[in-house]
Amino acid sequence: SGLFGGRVAAHLHEKIPMFSQLIVYVDGALSTGSDLRRQGQPIADYTTVGFGSGVTAQLKALFGFLAPLAEVDFFYAQGPKYDKNGNMISHGFISMRGDRIGGTLMRRYWCVRPSGYVGYNGIDDTPFDANRKSGSMLLHAGIGAEMWRRLVVRADIWHVQDTASTAVNFSPTNLDLINNPYVSRAELEAQQRFGKALGQEINLTVQYFPNSLLMFQITGAMFLPGSFFSTPIEDIVSKNGVPKGGPADADFWGVFLRSTLSF
Repeated sequence: SGLFGGRVAAHLHEKIPMFSQLIVYVDGALSTGSDLRRQGQPIADYTTVGFGSGVTAQLKALFGFLAPLAEVDFFYAQGPKYDKNGNMISHGFISMRGDRIGGTLMRRYWCVRPSGYVGYNGIDDTPFDANRKSGSMLLHAGIGAEMWRRLVVRADIWHVQDTASTAVNFSPTNLDLINNPYVSRAELEAQQRFGKALGQEINLTVQYFPNSLLMFQITGAMFLPGSFFSTPIEDIVSKNGVPKGGPADADFWGVFLRSTLSF
């Protein structure tokens, strides 16, 4: 197995005086290899790509106190593929435990990652768990302002989409005909979630810097589940409290408080 990648970034604020920060980047990676399966199962390869790009910008202070800021970024990792009998035939893009995605809820509490990765016991590829590790597409936009060099207010939104695919025909008659000793009926039906939107996370953040050493932060966050989570699955398929499509499922929200001392 192998992972190859690179990033190109341009620091344009060095050439455009009105910006205190203006960074544009593009990156990409290729993963390659295969996963040895149990006898009778197809070998699952992971020769595919992941790529992304983004822009971070902040203007110099307007009216002596106000510095608007904005951020936009994108990432795509091909998800796993499954054949008509529900067997995995490709893991999609596999990283070496890449960074988490999302805001306070998906990143900090669910620990969601945008692809499967190589772990201690082989390949971790868990599309239905709360701490999900599977191919995803991420879109993120943020906007805000720094005021008086002491106060930062910003709003961010993330949209996350599953990128897996399956050739299973989900008609009850066809599911009755599938006799796969390695995949349960519940796991087959759960593949109906593939390719659907996980949802959107919205964060509102306020940071206060009373001096050069201290920072105080409060963030309010809400996750709005998409069609991926509204598609019902059985408990045996998922772990860690992830929405299973039942009537009791609700939007996920939280508040994050933080302070730092830097010296």
